[in-house]
This record gives sequence, structure tokens and C-alpha cells, in this order.
Amino acid sequence: MPNCVECGGFEVRGEIAHKPGCSLKPKVTSPPCPECGGKKTLAGYAHTPTCSRRVAARSHATVDEYSHFQPMAALFPEPVKRFGFEWWANHFYQECDPTAKKKFYMWVYAPDRTLKRAYNSTGPGADQAAWQVLLEEMLTSGFIEYPDAYKGVDDTFFPSIKEDPHLKLGFRGELRQPHQVRQHNGCMPKARIISLRRDMNMAALWHPFNKPELRNKVYYRKGNGDNCLYSAVSVAIDFDTASKFPLLSDLQKDNPDAFGTATVEAAGIASRVAALRAGLAAQITQQHFQPNWRATDAKPQYNPGPTPAPSQRAVPFKAPASVQLRLLTSVRMNVYLFRIRGNTWNTQAYQLKNVNATFPERAMDKVPWGDFLARVRIDRIHFGEDSNDGHLGVVDGFDWLHQRRDLEQLLGGGQAGATAVGRLRDFLQDIHDRGRLRADGTGGIRFATASTDPNVQIAKVLKIEPRTDWGYVAR
Repeated sequence: MPNCVECGGFEVRGEIAHKPGCSLKPKVTSPPCPECGGKKTLAGYAHTPTCSRRVAARSHATVDEYSHFQPMAALFPEPVKRFGFEWWANHFYQECDPTAKKKFYMWVYAPDRTLKRAYNSTGPGADQAAWQVLLEEMLTSGFIEYPDAYKGVDDTFFPSIKEDPHLKLGFRGELRQPHQVRQHNGCMPKARIISLRRDMNMAALWHPFNKPELRNKVYYRKGNGDNCLYSAVSVAIDFDTASKFPLLSDLQKDNPDAFGTATVEAAGIASRVAALRAGLAAQITQQHFQPNWRATDAKPQYNPGPTPAPSQRAVPFKAPASVQLRLLTSVRMNVYLFRIRGNTWNTQAYQLKNVNATFPERAMDKVPWGDFLARVRIDRIHFGEDSNDGHLGVVDGFDWLHQRRDLEQLLGGGQAGATAVGRLRDFLQDIHDRGRLRADGTGGIRFATASTDPNVQIAKVLKIEPRTDWGYVAR
């Protein structure tokens, strides 16, 4: 006979074997904490605040195996292979915030700081699928697609030159020669140019821009607070700003062969030789006044003899010259001018919204060759090792990139187009007059930022030795 009146379960070894779902089946309970009596839950024991076992559990839960981590500029130690997996990982990583940097560090490195096998590109355990996931996560973390609220059409976000409504133009600094720009059909994001995508490994299966749905977006860099270098075409709204680009830091990474030199007479620029000498001053002094010190490790040993007293070595004071001879970095480049058509994004407004440093530039998804108007030839002589240190722009001249009738048509057609071309010619001639190098070596347009030392001045340019060429004009 059954013993449970509800489910009919029979007694087995002194206990009733209730059927599943029987309400009379005893509930299974876990014993409480032996110290505080706290009940056990799915998340663990609900200890009282004074229970010592609660403190021990909390301490165990907060152990951070990556407490040694410090936010760093690069995920992989430099130098790395150019455009390889590590190079691109470092590129994306630098745009991430500290929290995200730690997360990605934990993906790539074990707690003992050794590189995990999947991310060792030269090891037997390299996993390109893991690389793809990592880089796409970095792209999502450090970059953002421009919101539609900052998108415009044609020249909406551009000021006019000489108050001419047909002269709302864009400016862009480039190393490319005009025939190269024409061959490439103007400016396109690097991620959308097939040859560059192949040469820069953006076509690799592990790269985010291998996917059209990712590379065809226009991104904003969160870390640097400006346009993405590979998915957007950055366009300045004035000539002086455009002359700053390409940045020295980008050239150092992408095109180090572009650096030439310029011999100048300048004020306010420290001598590199003097800086090196200052770093060795203590050793130089010790060698001069303690001759036996410099002979200690010499083979064979020698004794240079008695050292003259310091007073005998005195040098008469000489006031520093107002200008000194300096060898500075130079870059031969072009500033192109073009009309604005198509999609544009207001970088400056978005920077303001994100509390980033603002800069007078815009983002575009393309500038076709047919919209290019003219180029200005420049030798850029840098005051320091960073583009924000400022530079002197020496203007060699300017060239039209299309026939006169085509330019007039581009700028409104008819009398309006003819008037616009005349005003643009006057604008370019004024740039040349301000920036040309005179026979005595003076001239040039001084470009300064908030970081530029106001005492830095180039009085004369004695010689410019470029590493690249302006090239010819192809019409």
C-alpha cells in the first residue's frame, strides 16, 4: 500500500520516496554558517557583517593577479614589424582608455607577464582568429563612428575665401605629387584603397578593415580626439593649418624617408651638440682635472702628467650671439586646394562635444581628382622634433591643376566662375608673396601652436636639402 497520500510514493528503508512535484516532499536545506548562522544562498553564505568568514571570503574575491599593470602607450614592446599584427594592435590600443587597456593586456599576457601563445605571431600557437577578435574589440573600444548629428552635405561646414560663396574650399597637406593624386583619383580613406589595404595588411583576415561593414565607416579616434587616419580623409579649413600635415609623428611611423634638412640662422633653438655636451659635462670635467681617473682602465696605462691649474684654463666671457647656426628637420610637401562636395563631418564641433582639444578640420569620405583646383609647393622647416613645436613654411610657388575653363566651371560657371578663379589667384599669390624665400635668405610663413616657444625665430634659411620632390603637374 502507498504511504504518501498525495503522490502514492512507497516507504523505502524508512523514508518515503516521493514522486517529482509532490508538495509533501521534504525540502533539502544546507547547513548554516557555523559561526554566524547565516543561510546559504546561490551566491554563497549570507554572513553577518561581523563574521570573520565573510571577511576572508571578501579578501579572496578581490585578489587581482594583474595588480602590476600600469597603462602604457604600446601593448607590444617597440620596435615591431611595420603593419604587422603587433603594429596594428599598438595602433588601436593607444586610443583606448586605461580600463580598456588593462582588459586587453589581460587578454594578451598571463599574470606572470609572459605573452600568451595565441598572440605570439612568431610562435607555433599563433591564432589569427584570436587576433581578429582582439583588434575588433579594440576598434569598438577606442573608436566611434561619427554620429549623424555632425554630418553635413557639400561645403556647409566651410568658410569662404574673400567672401565669395563659390570659394568655400578645403585644404590638405600631402607628400604626394600631383600626378600621383590624379592616378589615385584624389583622396580616399586608406582603408578603401585596394593597393594600400594590401600593402598595409588591412586585407589580412585578422584585420578589422578586411570587413566592408567596418572599413566603410568614418571613425573618430577617442584617445587622440581627432579623425581616424585610415577610415577618414582629414580636411583643413585654412591654408596654415593644412601646412602642418602630415605630422612628424605620422611620417616617422609611415614614411621616415621624407625627412630632409635645412641649415638656418635661428634664435631660441637649443643646440643638439650642446645638449649632448651638457649630459657629458661631469665626465669631461673629471677627465680634465683628474687625469689619473681617465687612465685607470687604459691599456697600456699612462700618466698624462701634471694638469694646469683651473685658473690657467679660464676662457674669457663671450656674450651669446643673437642667432646661431642650426641644422633642422625639413619636409618638402604640397598643400592642395579643392572644392567640397559630398558628405562631410564637423570634426571641430565633435571635439568640442567630447571636451577634446579643438582643431579647424573636417572629415570626408572622399575628395575626387575632378574637385582639385591648385597646389602650393612648400618646404616645411621644423622648430623642434614635434609638429606642435611649430615650423617655418617656405613657399616655392603654386600651380593650377586644371585648365582655366575647367576651373571656372568647377567654381560656379559663367561670370561667377571667372570671378572666383580671379579671387583664388589673388589668394594664392598672397601666400606666395608672404612665404617666398628672398635673396638674402629671409622670408617664410611662421606657423605656431600653443606649444610653440615664442622666442624661437628663424632669421635666415641658408640651405634646404630635401629627400622628396614636388613633382610635375599633370593636367
